Amino acid sequence: MLLYSNSVGFTQQAADFFQKHKYLICKSFLRPEISHRWRQKALALSAGCASSVERKARDGAGLLRYSVVTGQVIKARWPELFNAYSGSEWKGWIKAITGESEIFVSPHLESAININVLAKVGDVYRWHFDAVAYTLLLYLSDSNPEDGGALELFPTQRQESEKILIRGEKAVYVPRAGDAVLMDGTSCYHRVAPILRSHIRISVPMVFPRTSSHLRPSALDNYLYKEAA
Repeated sequence: MLLYSNSVGFTQQAADFFQKHKYLICKSFLRPEISHRWRQKALALSAGCASSVERKARDGAGLLRYSVVTGQVIKARWPELFNAYSGSEWKGWIKAITGESEIFVSPHLESAININVLAKVGDVYRWHFDAVAYTLLLYLSDSNPEDGGALELFPTQRQESEKILIRGEKAVYVPRAGDAVLMDGTSCYHRVAPILRSHIRISVPMVFPRTSSHLRPSALDNYLYKEAA
């Protein structure tokens, strides 16, 4: 069962679902006119500023193949989006849903907020856990099931991931423009499934840690960004 929320407003039902499953799907997170305008801006920014990433995971178990616009570029060239990320409204909502005493934006600007684009057949973002909780994934494009590119996740704990994968108990979300997914990526094992039919899939992952000075492995940003071609 997926819980759908029709606005950014808080409901106890949404909070209870998140506490149990560690993710929440929010339909119509953005108003349609904003979603359309932001899609056009994301496309323009990606066309001029995106870096291409293609590499195997360190353990050889998966592939990363996508394009990314990093946080420095977004802050400099898309202040409307960056201000929404760093403002109080979304942080307050995440705080209410997660039950945390406080929610912060990430001090690691490069990875704090990105634009991720998968468009070519075979583009994929491998199975992984996030370095810190929490992540808000904002979608600015539509996909169909036959297109590929679904968000797949196992609402589980890290040490249980292999058992869950064997049982095949996963949630699948097919992106729709204007929707959002809030997730504790340290608990949910997740990936973007391979693109099966060429189309532009745009997501904006945003990191909202529970502490103001969270630790993030230094090698991770090098792996994700510095080696990008």
